[in-house]
Amino acid sequence: MSFKVGQSNVSKYYIGNSEVDKIYQGGTEIYTSGPSLDDLVLLNSTSLVSLGQGTSAWTYIFNTSNAFDDNYSLPSSTFCASMGNDNHVGYGTTMTFTVPTALYEFRIQTGYTKMMTMKLEYNSGGGWTDYLTNLDKSSGSPLFVTIDGRTWWQVITNNTSTYASSWRMTCTVNGSNVSNEYWQELYLRGFQ
Repeated sequence: MSFKVGQSNVSKYYIGNSEVDKIYQGGTEIYTSGPSLDDLVLLNSTSLVSLGQGTSAWTYIFNTSNAFDDNYSLPSSTFCASMGNDNHVGYGTTMTFTVPTALYEFRIQTGYTKMMTMKLEYNSGGGWTDYLTNLDKSSGSPLFVTIDGRTWWQVITNNTSTYASSWRMTCTVNGSNVSNEYWQELYLRGFQ
């Protein structure tokens, strides 16, 4: 007898009480056991080796100690910001972890939409590879959520299998009204 538990994107199969590692159909592997949502860990300053710039340097503040301080005041507690009339393409943040990490959730506390489209990349040692592209950060995007009365831009990757030491989220398209962009807080979850 077999049964499946979990969400469709993070599932486990069992035969009796034993977890199935792989399922093949003919000679093709169609299932590999992965971590469950119960295995997610909060990634914070102790999980990171460094928190750095994207491909372009922020023109104003880049204070990484503010990224996890739970202080949401502008601009004194901001960890990333850029001054008005800048081209934001390439701005963002690079996260280097203590061990290879499957980034599952990336969230920044911000209501700013000067960066219209973003992309998430990873580097396993062989250069940067796109993981998710065309992430909508424009006004009205469904990726903006309200949690505890604060506005966050949240990307759930559903990633359970791509592990890398470095990840980065960067802007690929400016908004039409380019001016200051502030990122006040960072929230990350993943598998290590």
